[in-house]
Amino acid sequence: MGFLRYFLPLIVIAEMLGVPVSDHHYLRELSDASIAVVTPAAMKARYEMWDYFTNLAQQRQKLPGKNLISSLIVAHVDGRYLTNTELVSLCCLLLTAGNETTKSWIGNAMACFDQHPDALAQVQAQPDLIPMALEEVLRYLPPIKIFPRVAAVDTVIDRQEIKAGQWVIPHIDAANRDETQFPDPETFDIRRTPNRHLTFGHGIHFCLGAPLARLETKIALTVMLTRLCEIERVHSIALETIVTPLGYGFKNFPIRFKRK
Repeated sequence: MGFLRYFLPLIVIAEMLGVPVSDHHYLRELSDASIAVVTPAAMKARYEMWDYFTNLAQQRQKLPGKNLISSLIVAHVDGRYLTNTELVSLCCLLLTAGNETTKSWIGNAMACFDQHPDALAQVQAQPDLIPMALEEVLRYLPPIKIFPRVAAVDTVIDRQEIKAGQWVIPHIDAANRDETQFPDPETFDIRRTPNRHLTFGHGIHFCLGAPLARLETKIALTVMLTRLCEIERVHSIALETIVTPLGYGFKNFPIRFKRK
């Protein structure tokens, strides 16, 4: 399922941004490299991505089209337009966030179903359970583990003083297993309701890309689980995990299956 989860999210967000099809593979490589810990290779990928979108934005300024970059160039609030730095930074963020997290969500979903075959059988028998099951994946094995934040004002949380300007690192995976919010939190329950996980954030910081990520993942898993049967992981091939400062996923998740 490598092609599905690796290329579907990338193709969708790249098409929205107006990235030429010929550059999709190149940007996928940059995106993969850029999310690693701070290494020379990761920094090189980030600089290359910055240069790429700087050039693409300049092209779209001269020849706009029906794409997100062209729309961002002319967007303004009270007469203020995005600076070039803001525009390029946003493009890099959208490409990476719109690709890596959804890719990991799809892979993590298959990992959960592999570990819980009864859940896999249920969603294949009742495809209408897939959206609820995917929300439980976000709670149980989220692609994002932490949300770094900077305190805007002095505050106190549970007797711990936090000064304005200090970094705060909320662990989303820990919050998603809070027994006061989730009965039996260590159980993967695809019928869990309510499921107030925090994987997409909360309040004004709620992920703007959540509707797109949910739609992509729902379509991908629905097509896979309704058209294929006897799905199982190929255990003879070792799994490679993606562990970054922010999240968790799999580089590969080989499966075997039969068509229905």
